Amino acid sequence: MAGKTKSEEFNAEETNVTPVSSNRNAKEVIDPNAELVPYTLPIDPNPKASQQEFYSYNFKNYIIKRGVQVMIPKGLKDIIEEQNRARLEELRYILETALKEPGN
Repeated sequence: MAGKTKSEEFNAEETNVTPVSSNRNAKEVIDPNAELVPYTLPIDPNPKASQQEFYSYNFKNYIIKRGVQVMIPKGLKDIIEEQNRARLEELRYILETALKEPGN
């Protein structure tokens, strides 16, 4: 690990996270102390849904496969979990509203 940056240590094959081109016009902000944590993106039961998701975090882009445990920055994990929580709340609200409407 001596002398290597986090991006040089990154191995996409081992983590099943595919980095895509960084925004070369923006100044990169890389925290050398960024904590990597395990995360598994839930599988979408919809067979037509994409089995991978795109995320951008701190000027780095990631394509994460669903159902496979990966190591990602803790901040990215927090963002993904908040996004999933918001989607769940949205679906819950839609279902509650549909059940309250007369005629359904």
